[in-house]
Amino acid sequence: MAMSIHKPGQGYWVRVMTAGLIGLVTVALALWLYGQGTLIAESLPKRVWAAAVLSKPTDATALTPGTPVKLFAAAARDGKPSPLGSAVFAGLETGTTGAETARLTDVKIDRVAGGPRRDASEMATIVAQSATEITPANSFAVNRPVGTAPVDGTLLGGSIVAGVLVIGTVIGFWLVGVRVKTVEWLIACDYEMSRVNWSTPKVIMGSTWVVIGACLLLSAILFLSDFGFRFLGQLADLV
Repeated sequence: MAMSIHKPGQGYWVRVMTAGLIGLVTVALALWLYGQGTLIAESLPKRVWAAAVLSKPTDATALTPGTPVKLFAAAARDGKPSPLGSAVFAGLETGTTGAETARLTDVKIDRVAGGPRRDASEMATIVAQSATEITPANSFAVNRPVGTAPVDGTLLGGSIVAGVLVIGTVIGFWLVGVRVKTVEWLIACDYEMSRVNWSTPKVIMGSTWVVIGACLLLSAILFLSDFGFRFLGQLADLV
């Protein structure tokens, strides 16, 4: 059964204003959820990371694309790098400035029970999985690791916005145009508002000036009272 507008033309302005308010709330909610969607996308575990290369292995065959690697954070207090996780070395990329970037895929970070959440942003050293120790011959020293979100934040946020706008539009149309009880109430509100004796602009301006004058008079009385009591207090101190 197709939805049809109940009593079209009646209660026009109240229904229009109600629809506008629903639209305003829907848009505000959609914009808020868009920001939340981008934050959610960025908070998801990142499986692909890139880091600036500070130094490369002296052995050219130590790390080749596709090699499973171990990740280490900066050296701990005992001087030994802290194990961080594992990944697959995808290769090197050279930027326009000549700086090289190491790319890693399938990044997995070891979880420490009861410890803080960690990610590959702590990565400082990349070593082949088969290596038993970290040496200049088999390790990359890296800096400023940057992860790629598994879901595009803009796409996720945009999808949420589209869904909220569609849902809000359907709900607004149903409440303002289709649902009998709601429509009848809005029509009744419009009828009651038409019976209100609205003040003229001249009356409103006069009332406004009366309120302004009363505020100024009250402010002056309070100022003079405060000044007078302060003066009496100073006289009492002198006596």
